[in-house]
Amino acid sequence: MWTELRLGIFSISILGFICICPLMLESIHSVVFHYFMIYMRKLCNVNVYVHGNKELLKENHMYMSNHYEGVDYIVLYSVVTQPLSRPCYVIGKDDLLGRQYPIKTLGSVVDFIVRLFYDSGYIIPYTRGDKESGVRVRKKAIEVLQNNSLLLFPEGRSWRKGACHEFKAGMFEVAEEYKHSIVPITLKYRNFDGKNKGEKCILADWLDIDVDVYIHDKVDYKDHKLMLQETFEKITSKN
Repeated sequence: MWTELRLGIFSISILGFICICPLMLESIHSVVFHYFMIYMRKLCNVNVYVHGNKELLKENHMYMSNHYEGVDYIVLYSVVTQPLSRPCYVIGKDDLLGRQYPIKTLGSVVDFIVRLFYDSGYIIPYTRGDKESGVRVRKKAIEVLQNNSLLLFPEGRSWRKGACHEFKAGMFEVAEEYKHSIVPITLKYRNFDGKNKGEKCILADWLDIDVDVYIHDKVDYKDHKLMLQETFEKITSKN
């Protein structure tokens, strides 16, 4: 009963937040969102243990992490942002947009709500395999990094146990071209396996879990291939 109640509150909280976000001033949006993510983490009883150089979290960086499932967003956002800092944007798949529904009007309403969710959560939507989407994301990422932090999962997908296989080169090229350092992060859940891409998401799996978050020393800008290799090695060193 308690599980079902929390899942209900979880869903209502997200819907309520995205509905009031358009009414907020931009200056307080990021502050409210920071505490909202902490609230969501506590509602799910996700216990986070941060290791490493926490001072890096006080600066604007390009953060890269391994990826278990959607709960990573709640964990990482509540870790890499500070209450009065500028927002941290995240590159996320746009799978929730453009789905087909039996009633066309319903699809339009759902798409509208999902777009509000992306905007309120500082999510930059990306379509896998779409070159035009890749160009838009790259352009937006460059704009964001001028004044804010950016969080992404360099494999572009999730793996069980947060395993790492092959990082995409695109954002490493951006880091090299615009001289941005990268802060690698390793997530290691103690009692949660995550999902491979395509497996069904079960929100109940996000409840009552413990996770270690390892903040590695930053990777200074250099040739993007060397940055990719060094970031990969640091993330997998704790995985």
